Amino acid sequence: MIFNQYMEIVREIKKSEIAVNSFFTGWECPIRKYLVPCLGDMPLESISYTEIRKYFLTHSHLSHETLKSHYQVLNTVLKWAQYDVLIERNPCERYKLNVGVPTKDRQCYTPEQAELILDYCRRRPVDGIGVFLMLKTGICRAEMLGIKWTDIHLKERTIEIRRNIIEQQGEYEGDRVVEAPTKN
Repeated sequence: MIFNQYMEIVREIKKSEIAVNSFFTGWECPIRKYLVPCLGDMPLESISYTEIRKYFLTHSHLSHETLKSHYQVLNTVLKWAQYDVLIERNPCERYKLNVGVPTKDRQCYTPEQAELILDYCRRRPVDGIGVFLMLKTGICRAEMLGIKWTDIHLKERTIEIRRNIIEQQGEYEGDRVVEAPTKN
């Protein structure tokens, strides 16, 4: 069986098991943009350890997190092919991504910069309340957008974080901007 044909079978099953956004970024994107163009026309049994190494060397310009996502998808597909007795061994089992690859430093505000922003927010409460809350509490933008008046308790001086507002990626029905549960 050709890799692309089997990938479609696994893709359809996974699509029903994973949330839309997670599926789009974690599966659909690596499959369509990278895996199929490189390995799509190959018979499953032709995908060797060497082919996998070449794939990851060719895409070494991508971030380590992105490559881990590609590895997860490829490993899952080949593991399922092994379970379905389409290949004898999963060549991904022997390949290990470089562990401990340094990730890019994240930019963050210095305490002085954060205080300047907070001062601005205090002077402009209508415009600055969202940024103020994010800096002071650590909630993310999606959680900030999900706050409703019923979530704000002025007497207790608390805000309940109950939902995210996200933009759906990939195939969707209806509105693209939707309410979603928080991660934790």
